[in-house]
Amino acid sequence: SAAAAAVSALQRSVSARLRDKEAAARAPSNSRTWCNLGLWTASASGGKGSGYNEACENLAAELGRAADLGAADGVLACGCGSTGDEVRYYRETFGLRHITGIDPSLEKARGGDEDDHNVRWMRAEVEDLASSSTSSPLFPRGYFDKVIALDNVYHYESKDRFFRDCANAVLPPGGTVAVSDIVLTERNRAAPAWVKLALCLMGIPRANMWSVKEYCERLESIGYVDVKVRAIGEDVFNGWRGILPGALLRHLDYVIVVATAPAGDRPSPKKKRVAIVGSGLAGLATAHRLATSATASDIVIDVYEANERPGLSGSSTFIGDQLVDVPARMAALGYYDRYLELLDELAIPTAVVRTDSSFYGTDASGDRVCHFYDRTSIANLYNAVFVGGPWRLWQLVSALSTLPRAGDADASKITTFGDWLQEHFNLWPKGNPQENEGKGKGGDLPSLTCHENPFVYIMVGSLCWMLSCTYEQLARYPADIVLPYCRGLNMSRLGLFRQGQVVRVVPSIRVLEQALLYGVNHLSCGNSVQAIDESRSINGIAYDAVVCATEAKAVHRVVKGCTDVFGEIQYHPSEVYLHKDVGLMPPERSDWRCWNVEMSTGRPEPQLTFHLNAYFSEADLGGEDVFQTWSPVREPHPMLTIRRSSFQRVVHGRDARRIVSEIDKLQGGGERRIYYAGSYAVHGMGLLEQALVSGEKVADLLIGDLFPDQ
Repeated sequence: SAAAAAVSALQRSVSARLRDKEAAARAPSNSRTWCNLGLWTASASGGKGSGYNEACENLAAELGRAADLGAADGVLACGCGSTGDEVRYYRETFGLRHITGIDPSLEKARGGDEDDHNVRWMRAEVEDLASSSTSSPLFPRGYFDKVIALDNVYHYESKDRFFRDCANAVLPPGGTVAVSDIVLTERNRAAPAWVKLALCLMGIPRANMWSVKEYCERLESIGYVDVKVRAIGEDVFNGWRGILPGALLRHLDYVIVVATAPAGDRPSPKKKRVAIVGSGLAGLATAHRLATSATASDIVIDVYEANERPGLSGSSTFIGDQLVDVPARMAALGYYDRYLELLDELAIPTAVVRTDSSFYGTDASGDRVCHFYDRTSIANLYNAVFVGGPWRLWQLVSALSTLPRAGDADASKITTFGDWLQEHFNLWPKGNPQENEGKGKGGDLPSLTCHENPFVYIMVGSLCWMLSCTYEQLARYPADIVLPYCRGLNMSRLGLFRQGQVVRVVPSIRVLEQALLYGVNHLSCGNSVQAIDESRSINGIAYDAVVCATEAKAVHRVVKGCTDVFGEIQYHPSEVYLHKDVGLMPPERSDWRCWNVEMSTGRPEPQLTFHLNAYFSEADLGGEDVFQTWSPVREPHPMLTIRRSSFQRVVHGRDARRIVSEIDKLQGGGERRIYYAGSYAVHGMGLLEQALVSGEKVADLLIGDLFPDQ
């Protein structure tokens, strides 16, 4: 309520003044921005007198000890304050498995500790803990083992509802709730009306004015057991004498309350241990799905990564003040449906990416070619009519009108993308199975299209860099993968992308990585796991299930005795450079765009160069032009090179559906309980979307196998 918010703001103001006063007198022993009543005793602070910050930390420690916080606990801290300091303190002091803080006054809607993936906070009200007619609950039940509320439960709209929601919607059977609270002293008569009026003015609703006896009765009526109430009012109010009237304090006490949620009809199952090998998006999606499921409190998740950093952002590099993802990570509306849904669910911030593009190179005669996809519809319409020509425009419109949706029966009538090019443009690109039949125009795609049809030239260049494949591989790509993708990206309406359609995570994909790692018990980087067999043992730890979320070509090293189907999956290697070499951009600066695709005749694949100053238009990149180039025609000058990275992208062929079907049959393997996740394991383009869908699919299968009765 507005009154409670005003009181909270006043409390923060008073706390800040106390800290400032203390700092002026002596250097504080910690810099956390605490805001609670504090525990003002020498014994609580290890024999030292307490300043304000020390007293606040003493009270936090007292509540943590009373709740018996420890390394096995997932904890929800309600009313954690506006900065997240309280959340960090509990994680550091008690070594918690993971902790989330919620508070309506948090400075950011969501956040976390950059150095600790199991610390996070979100702007939310405790009234949102349980579902209502207009919203779903904030967290699945059992996501946390314990709920704590440090010196704020008396401000809630309904203390009774908070305890009911914890018991019925948040905690697993046998979970713990622990709070510190102001109560009325036990007397033969009710507190005077003026005391209750004073408490109301302090932001404490009448319904929350309980005595110790009433506390026990109410919690037991909800179903809590082992309710413990310990009075510490003397040591709490000590620091406020002279600020709060003594006449008021005589009617109040301060307590720590700990209670155990009802045990339920069935005993909790023994915790299951799950190992995930690989920390790309497929592995992290699996971990996140497990950690946020209804069985989360019954699963211990360990993630193993062979490289020194998690795979999703392992190559990201700071340039100036901007963390640059390598390779660049983007998502377009219309195809990345689940990926964008996940970003929304996690409140991950995004920014719109510029999509103006230059497609340039040389033709078979060595003459310069340059076509553009610009930022405005008017410019693109002009290029379409006066550069491409009305007949070519009509030819493209007719062809794009046939694009099927994913899952359409029509998608299987044309076998490959090369078939589609032949049917609609009379092109027989090199790599198409029928290229030698002598029909139509044959050759490599840039030479066939750079003059004949600039629209197809742009389309081919875009698809090749999106798939990180060669022109020959693109021609062999299954049509039921490529064509629905083209339709999803709005190509059927003559646009590679609609305005504002392509987004990136802000400031980098590392934000998503940290969010997906939340709830993981242990992340072990620099640990190459090999030869897992039926015992499912890794580094001496026996797991109940293992998920192999590596590239398909690494599966045979990770899983002993795996089938040959993984060896059938093809990958195409790419080199990515961060650099300052302008020689890898179009020769004329006036032709530079945000995305620049070099497509010279005779090259097996395009070169893509992002002009990072345009891509990160608001960032400070040090005042120089900086670029990210994929599959360069030559290496950038060594003195201008910032970083070189290598990556592999799955490339699908005619057997894609059969391979995915065979992998589906291998999932779990009965009692073997070994699963496979990756962009190769679902039918699609092999992009972030498929990696995410695969990871979530595997997590759901795993939960069903490990907890068949739930």
